[in-house]
Amino acid sequence: MRLLKKSTILTILTLAFVLVATIFSTNTAVAATKPYLNSSKGTVFLYTEDTLTVKSIPGGLQRISWDSSNKSVLKVKSNAKTGVECTLIPKKTGTSTVTCTVETLTKTYKLTCEIKVKKASPFSKIYIDGKNNYKSKTSFITYNTEKSSIKVSSKVKKGWSLVAKEYQVYNTATSAKDVKKIPSNGKVPIGKYQTKVYFTARNKDNEFFVYTVVLKKTTSEKAKPKFAKKSDTIFLNTKNNEVQVKNFPSGATAVWTSSNKAVATVKKSSSEEGIGLLTPKKKGKTTITCIVTKKDKTVKKISYTLNVKGKVKPLEAVEIDGDNIVNDTKNNYFKFSTTDHSVLVQSYENRGWTITSETYTVYKTPKSFGTEQKITGIGTVQVGNYKTVVTVKLKNSSGATYTFTLDIFNSNYKK
Repeated sequence: MRLLKKSTILTILTLAFVLVATIFSTNTAVAATKPYLNSSKGTVFLYTEDTLTVKSIPGGLQRISWDSSNKSVLKVKSNAKTGVECTLIPKKTGTSTVTCTVETLTKTYKLTCEIKVKKASPFSKIYIDGKNNYKSKTSFITYNTEKSSIKVSSKVKKGWSLVAKEYQVYNTATSAKDVKKIPSNGKVPIGKYQTKVYFTARNKDNEFFVYTVVLKKTTSEKAKPKFAKKSDTIFLNTKNNEVQVKNFPSGATAVWTSSNKAVATVKKSSSEEGIGLLTPKKKGKTTITCIVTKKDKTVKKISYTLNVKGKVKPLEAVEIDGDNIVNDTKNNYFKFSTTDHSVLVQSYENRGWTITSETYTVYKTPKSFGTEQKITGIGTVQVGNYKTVVTVKLKNSSGATYTFTLDIFNSNYKK
């Protein structure tokens, strides 16, 4: 992101520091920050999960810990020594007090929230494409579809009212668009990866229950696989290069080969048959081939030309809290650890390259992550309980693309 010249930023920060110093020197009676929870009491229903969050974190933070007074009723989970958020996992009906202990260098705070765990079954019908797919004893169902859009609706039981009908399109596992209201005709588009539908019910006690429907995008067993481009380019000293087969048939298998392994190798991704992982070896050209075997045993062979070019330096700088880390890495990946809850990330492209996107994804655990978010403003990025992945994508005048990945690990993470 190009916001201000570094000299301008330094001038502003210097003035801000002087201003803050003046304020504190003339007003010594400033109250210390006191932490609090986002709720002092609440209800969690069986077969759902919820979260509690600490607000207004004080300075000199050493540790945040969470506990439940009745673990047979409610379990709490936080995966970081200083995790500002915990997950509430209901086990059976009853009441439990959640205690959050915030320890600083000078003081310890005890914050509590009373949680009631109740049974509830607000929905009687969940219609997908005209058929009822409702399942009890859960708040989450998955439905596979080949369609580009599908009609969804729901019915609630007596004593409950449907207060929200919304959906969210995902074009990748972590790339989600804004939540939108379901239109009057009930049809929602299916993202390239999936679409999530949220039906929210409310009872007379103003308690909410959200039923989530995940509409997974699938392809036909008879789909015709192909590559998006006839040729593509990657660069030496880069990692995590992928190529994906479009319209990869459902249930098919793939065998990946490179015609010149001295230039680049390819292997199947562990996560998906239709994705190949590319490793550049030296400058040159090679043909990447994917042999797709469908469920009916028919075979489709598809290929494209891969150009491997020399080392490039698309980024002048990637700064973490003002420190440029680009020169500390020999490729397009950097790993960084911190105990902070957020960091400032700013990137600057070199001449001939244009930054096309800057995003980050927060991971609570190695397998639990949120949606991809754009880096905006001054570049504040939240650090997840486990880590946060920052992705900077660039393109040059020839149309070649380059991706820089930054893994920001939480040093306090514990399994």
